[in-house]
Amino acid sequence: MLIWYSITKTCEGVGEPDLLVSSLTISQNPVVQFSGSATVSWTVKNGGTMVATPTGYSLQIRLSADDSYDESDSLVGQTQIYMELLSGETVSGTYALEPNDFSPGDYFLVAMVDT
Repeated sequence: MLIWYSITKTCEGVGEPDLLVSSLTISQNPVVQFSGSATVSWTVKNGGTMVATPTGYSLQIRLSADDSYDESDSLVGQTQIYMELLSGETVSGTYALEPNDFSPGDYFLVAMVDT
């Protein structure tokens, strides 16, 4: 049996302009699954004063044993975003999360966006 509790968010923004993960949610909290999936929804915001050009910036979402983003955490999804974001604008998307792909335990949902 797979039981997940305490799925929360940690958001970090890196680079210029000031891109940050302004929203990170999961469709089931806590997730208790034998089969099926949950949906992870995300929103990236340009919190700076400069335009984020459509040269591509990377969003990575991971499951972590603690509330800190780390490259060794289990990757849930990643995407390159190729669209211009004016100051204050956002872009959103979703990932399907398969709970049975991970060991039973308590996890934090963490994310980082980088230019």
